[in-house]
Amino acid sequence: MADADVTTPLYGMRIRVDKTGPGVHAALDPERRAEFEAEFRSALAHADDQFDLDAVQDVVERWWPAAVLCANPEDADEALHGAMGDVRQRTA
Repeated sequence: MADADVTTPLYGMRIRVDKTGPGVHAALDPERRAEFEAEFRSALAHADDQFDLDAVQDVVERWWPAAVLCANPEDADEALHGAMGDVRQRTA
């Protein structure tokens, strides 16, 4: 696996999630997983028609942050509070 496939999320999440289709799929909760599967399959159909995997990678990129939060529910609130603090500092 290439180094670009594994990304360390902000705020030091404990459980890392590979930025791959299988990594995101495994980390999502069942409700979100169904949504991801639908988008992923649609992107695969597009790739089959266009011979272009960009749409598939875009789906993985878009869903990866949610997968990280699902894999680290105890850290999700902390990350949210940290992110809100960063926003407040930039707008002050």
